[in-house]
Formats: sequence, C-alpha cells, structure tokens
Amino acid sequence: MRAEVVKQATEEMLRSFDQSVAQRWAAVNGNSDEVGRAISQANELRETIQQFGEGSAQVAELLKLHAAETAKAAQDAAKSEYDSLKAQMDALEQQRVQLQQQAIQEQINAINEQLSAAKTLKSTWEGLDKSLGQSRYNLFAGSANIDAENRLGTVQAEFRRLSGLALGGDSDAAGQLAGVGTSLLDLVKQTAGTEEEYLDAFWAVNAQLKSAQDAAGAQVSAADKQLEALQGQLDV
Repeated sequence: MRAEVVKQATEEMLRSFDQSVAQRWAAVNGNSDEVGRAISQANELRETIQQFGEGSAQVAELLKLHAAETAKAAQDAAKSEYDSLKAQMDALEQQRVQLQQQAIQEQINAINEQLSAAKTLKSTWEGLDKSLGQSRYNLFAGSANIDAENRLGTVQAEFRRLSGLALGGDSDAAGQLAGVGTSLLDLVKQTAGTEEEYLDAFWAVNAQLKSAQDAAGAQVSAADKQLEALQGQLDV
C-alpha cells in the first residue's frame, strides 16, 4: 500500500514538473494560452476520472465541454488572426491610395508647369506677331536715310540668317528680323541705282517679314492647341 502511494506521489511530481516545463516553453514559443488550457483540461479530466470513473456520465460531459472549449479557442484565434490581417490590408490599401493621390498631384503639378511655360511661349509669339505686323506697315509708311553702302552685304547676310532662324521657330531671331530688315532697306535706298532695284529689295524684305509673321501666327496656333490639350488633362 505504501509503495503505491509513493508511486502515485512520484508520478504526480513528474507530471507537475513536465507541465511546468511545458508552460514555460509555451511562453517562449508564444502559445502559452493553448498549452495552459490543454494542461488544465488534462488535470481536470484526470481528477474527474479518479472521482467518478472513466466511463461515467460526468467524464463524458467533461470531454464534450473540453471539445467545445477547444473549438471556441480555435475560432477566437482564427478571428484574431483574421482581424490582424484585415488591419494590415486596410493599412496597405490606405498607403496605396495615398501614394496614388500623391502621384496624381505630382502629375497635376507637372501639367501646370507645362501650362505656364506654354502660356509664356504663346504670349511671346503673340507679341512678335504684332511687332512684325507693325514693322511691315512701317515699310510702307516710313523711309530710311542711312548711307552705308559698304555694310550692305553684311546686313543682307544677317537678314537672311535671321529669316531662316525665325522661320524655324527662333523667337529671338524673329524679334530682331524687323529691325534688320528696315536697316537693309535703308541701305538699299541709298545704294540702289534705280527705283526698280529698290522696289525689288523692298518687296523681298516684305515677303520675308510676311513669312516670319505667318510662322509666328502658326506658333500661336500651336501654343493654343497645346494649352487646350494640357487643360483637358486637368479637367479629366
């Protein structure tokens, strides 16, 4: 009898030690609740069997309760995991939306910068268009009195150079073209041998200025289209 008591006491000590170690390992592994519940259920079942017998109704009811508790714990753990994952997904979605909004704002800023540049360019060409038109009028209404026959070739070359640049879209060249054209006609007026020679030069300069004016008008039209396209992107 005494040997049996000693045996049971020893088994109880070993079981208590094993359970204590298991709980501490569970704390390390992060599943202390699950292990603690299993140990508690095992102890409760063992005590119930000792009191009522293994085949008793009490043991059967306790086993059902343990199964329900385990299922409920698993359900709670799954819900907790789901809630955690959902929170992470919501945070990622919010971050995605913020990044998307930031990208859209950067795109809008870039378009606004292009709009500003296009408006400036349009204003420049509009001013040149008016200036060239006025210069063509001055060719008909004004006169030139500069005597510089030896500079005629240089001025002619400069006029041709500026004409080519202006027709190619160079706004600086277009802005200088009218003044050089007037200087050229002043020189031709003083060096021409006949009125016909002067008139030929007059109409040649006029034709170049008209072409430059048309080019300036085309630049204004192109700037209008660009502004319309950029504004359309902002209005979307």
